[in-house]
Amino acid sequence: MEEKRIFPRFSLNVPVILDDKVMVEMKNISIGGLCLVTKKQICRGSNVVLTFTLPSNDEIRSQGQITWSQLKSKHNCECGIEFENLTVNDFEIIRGYITKKSH
Repeated sequence: MEEKRIFPRFSLNVPVILDDKVMVEMKNISIGGLCLVTKKQICRGSNVVLTFTLPSNDEIRSQGQITWSQLKSKHNCECGIEFENLTVNDFEIIRGYITKKSH
């Protein structure tokens, strides 16, 4: 499988609330999006709302689109989400977190 990522990813295991109702786990994050671990597969192209808190205690809320989804086992799926409509403030918070992690 060809690597299509534009931005480097950094491991981050924090809870994420998906569509204001489902709790899932983040696997990693980049400036452009993140990877989630879920119990059910989410269809590629689906639009979602994400809410999560970075270790800096900054809460991020963003829309996103599922860019890939891969079933790992019967109750374990990973999916990639590209941020959409991320506010400038949230973008700067994520960029600051990633900048600290990369040094």
